[in-house]
Amino acid sequence: MRKTAAFVIVLASLFPFISCKKDNNSPTESSALSGSWTFMGIHAITSATAVDKGGGFNTRVITTSDYTTTGNAGTVAISGNTMTGTGITYSSNIIMFATEYEDDILQDTFSTALPFTIPPTNSTSGFEVIGKDSIHYTGTSLLGSGGAGMPAATGAKFSVSGNMLTLTSYVVQDKAVDEGSGETVTQHETATVVSTLQKQ
Repeated sequence: MRKTAAFVIVLASLFPFISCKKDNNSPTESSALSGSWTFMGIHAITSATAVDKGGGFNTRVITTSDYTTTGNAGTVAISGNTMTGTGITYSSNIIMFATEYEDDILQDTFSTALPFTIPPTNSTSGFEVIGKDSIHYTGTSLLGSGGAGMPAATGAKFSVSGNMLTLTSYVVQDKAVDEGSGETVTQHETATVVSTLQKQ
């Protein structure tokens, strides 16, 4: 595997989905979300473990990142069960840290930068409130993916404190990636993505 394959794993580990468990529906809770909000940014913590048992070796690469977006701009209007985003934009230069083991013996550590920018985007999404502190998007989410090429969240936990609204989405995914050489890499991925909005 080494650095080239490990970098491919880094790129493949960027949050294919973010979900939120459904339980008791409570539509009236959406009133706490209503209003016009300024988009303040995203903070994401990610971890991906990839294992390749081909070639007679057990190779494992652990990749992590912890980043906050910059250049944040745009507004989100929430009314009823609809979110309308206007001019949502943000950037980041994600530093991915990787540690490689072969048969549980440390082989290498390295880091790589992954810059991205989301251009100003306008969109609308429906959502439903689940219980007292969760939402499930019934359309495409405006926020929560955290990076270029990452599909949007399907749900989030929300918290309103004063004039600040936070939407916290969680990732847990296991998958297998065909390397095209008869080897399959198994991946375990987790992430926490927090989007922050300030009431206008």
